[in-house]
Amino acid sequence: MIQNTKIQKVGSNVLNFLASIIALAVSGGLFSSCTGASPKKYDFTIQREMIQMPDGVSIAVTWYRPVEQVKNQKFPILFEMHPYRKDDLFLRRDYSLYTYFARAGFAIAKADVRGTGSSEGAIPNKEYSEQELEDGIELIRILSIKEFSNGNVGMFGISWSGFNAIQIAMRNPPELKAIMAADATDDLFHDDVHYIDGVFHIDQYALSVENDLSLPAWPDYKLDSHYFKNRFDQYPWFLTYRKHQQDGDFWKENSLRYDYSKIKVPVFLIGGLLDGYRDAVPRMLEKLDAPVLAVIGPWNHAWPDDGEPGPVFEWRKMMVQWWTKVLVDSETIDDSKRGDSTFDDKNLLLFVRAGDKPDIKLENATGSWHSLNWPLPFEKPSIFYLNKGGSLVSNATKPPSDHLNFSSLPSSGSELGYWWGENTGDLAKSAEGALVFQTSTLNSENILIGTPRVKIRAAILNHVHTNWIIRVEDVDQFGNVALVSGGALNSSQRENRLNPSAVPQGKYIDYEFDLHFTTWTFQPGHRIRLTITNSQFPMFWPLPKRIESSIELGAATRIELPFVSKSNLKGSETVMTKPLGRESLPDSEELASQGWPYFFKSVQMPIDSIKALVWKGEDRFRIGAQNYFYFENTHYQTDDVRPSDSLFLGNAGHSITLKSGRQLDVSTDIKVQSDQKNFNIEFSRKLFENKKLVRQKTWKEAIPRNFQ
Repeated sequence: MIQNTKIQKVGSNVLNFLASIIALAVSGGLFSSCTGASPKKYDFTIQREMIQMPDGVSIAVTWYRPVEQVKNQKFPILFEMHPYRKDDLFLRRDYSLYTYFARAGFAIAKADVRGTGSSEGAIPNKEYSEQELEDGIELIRILSIKEFSNGNVGMFGISWSGFNAIQIAMRNPPELKAIMAADATDDLFHDDVHYIDGVFHIDQYALSVENDLSLPAWPDYKLDSHYFKNRFDQYPWFLTYRKHQQDGDFWKENSLRYDYSKIKVPVFLIGGLLDGYRDAVPRMLEKLDAPVLAVIGPWNHAWPDDGEPGPVFEWRKMMVQWWTKVLVDSETIDDSKRGDSTFDDKNLLLFVRAGDKPDIKLENATGSWHSLNWPLPFEKPSIFYLNKGGSLVSNATKPPSDHLNFSSLPSSGSELGYWWGENTGDLAKSAEGALVFQTSTLNSENILIGTPRVKIRAAILNHVHTNWIIRVEDVDQFGNVALVSGGALNSSQRENRLNPSAVPQGKYIDYEFDLHFTTWTFQPGHRIRLTITNSQFPMFWPLPKRIESSIELGAATRIELPFVSKSNLKGSETVMTKPLGRESLPDSEELASQGWPYFFKSVQMPIDSIKALVWKGEDRFRIGAQNYFYFENTHYQTDDVRPSDSLFLGNAGHSITLKSGRQLDVSTDIKVQSDQKNFNIEFSRKLFENKKLVRQKTWKEAIPRNFQ
């Protein structure tokens, strides 16, 4: 909650920002029912330029710039930067998104990270590198002094460009006045896709980003010595990240979670209940001293107007109002309103899922929008304990202490998908070899908002580490099971992520950790289900052996659920307006393709103990006279008898056909074969021009397993 005691800790300028933002929220602006009306219309131009950095390397920038309506008109600048190629692969997305804000009177500057897309230089040595962030700070300075700039820059973006917006704001360049980050996180090790919850993980991103990085620069796609040196022959990020299997300086230096005081400017956050990065939103709402507003809706890794399953809404008007306040009107706020309690209100727009349809593979999730103050005035969490008979009981009757041994099937859990929160469908068959506990049938509605927390006392009987994976689920009257929330803990990180250690075999140890943020309503007639397992394939890489574990029952093992009374939601319900739609890039189109994905299922293997999952996707589009084709195939495999011998095979490629008829094909192949001690990795790139092999480069490394 934004309280006066918190306001007093920030400076007067930030206080003025906060007053203006809260005033807008209360007066029918940000968190009122959005009308979706189009912003004031400006014509705009699209211009490209190369901006030189202090070391002589030039960064490619594209402007979506409003045409001035009065002489010498100044505009606030919105800046985004990532390596996903603004001039070809992301051009259609950028146009459909940026035109709205350009027409509203904002100059949009989009930059390719150095060494990527149309920018010069070498690919940085990792994501969000020191070089990338330094370039971003220099670009912000240069953008702010453009002749058409009002001097104020806001940084924004989704995913990568949400990440680096947070990290550049941690450095507080004076020209940066605010940031908006969607589907991003403040914790690079625990939350990102390399080690979800601190556990070894591989998904389609690892392939796609590597293949994007290896493409030649737009528009000529030259295959010269600079290209081979700075891109094609560069050491793969994939191998770099596999060598950092535990938290430490590599991750910590750019993780805001270690010091929230670093950000001083106003922040707007967008998260999705089905997105893997949603936990950062409530954390930053609680921990930042700077003013924060946030939206968390029922969608995956997407913007609020095109996420799945929805419902989605027209969020861009909300952002225009907010950007106007922090980049244009920030110095004109009436100081007399400072500290007025009527403005201490509404910092989170949240979708509360109704939970009446456990199979959430629907066009829209059911539920309602609420304009709330976070954190909510929670009551004491409801505590449920585990009984040996498989029942989950409330704190009214604590069960006696006892033990249950179990051994999860290494291949179980594929229904959960690649990361927490995806459209899972029915999970009734997802707990093979796991421990499952259920409440009796619920007699009343139970509204869950927040972060469930688990406490277990457990022993690993045949190894020195494991992954404790806990899921909270909803069981309806027909036995269908829906995922509500989940989380995992790598047992080696139980005391300190920075100093992992082995677990004494056979010794009962206390573990305590959070699951992921969620909203859900358990309906009357449903039951709450708790699943405890050591395996969730392929989200988490299988352990070196099939783990045998033991859970102590009684008071030592429990789940704490942050239920909210209806009175805390009274009067907060808000109606949101459907999106207006987006402008399409002229002379471009989506071409016929099989889909993304068009295949995702288990495949039959010759040996019954070996289980495999295959994912395939492709996308085709045209920009002008140039055609682009992208494909990706992944194969995950594990052996329930010898899970140490798990396998990942991935293949991704781009085919680009230019107006001249010249065709380039660049592909990436990744093979990861584990054993008891190592991840044996083979990484290859191939380049074809007009179907003739031009270059191939392969790296082979055995990387030791470090508590993974």
